[in-house]
Parts: sequence; structure tokens; C-alpha cells
Amino acid sequence: DIINEMAKFFRETDENRKKEATEKFNNEIFPNNLKIFENRLEQTGSGYLIKSGLTYADFYFVIILDWVVDRHPD
Repeated sequence: DIINEMAKFFRETDENRKKEATEKFNNEIFPNNLKIFENRLEQTGSGYLIKSGLTYADFYFVIILDWVVDRHPD
């Protein structure tokens, strides 16, 4: 779960481990999860995570994206 991965670096107190966890999230975890969401959007063909339309899952996805972009704008 992407939230659990975010919590690893968000709550980490050791600066070295925090840096490692942040780099892993930015370079591996987030891009891999983003691909899963992108594939899902392509599969539904509706522009939403569920073919029938907008759901809480879509809001959740946008909240996560917003959080990541706010903290890592590059």
C-alpha cells in the first residue's frame, strides 16, 4: 500500500534511513504504483478508476498525487 510506504519516511527519525526511504519511494515505489493506476485508467477507458464513473477511489488517487507533488515538485 502506498500509504504505508509513505509513512516509512514520514515517521522515520533517523535521518539516513529517512533519506533512503524517501529515495526508494520517489524512485521505485511511487513510479511503480503510478503505472498500476495508469494501467487501470487505460483498462476502464472512462478516465476513472472504475468504468462506471467517479468513485472514492478516484478522490483517494488525486489526494495521494497532490500530496506527493506538494512535497516533491521536481
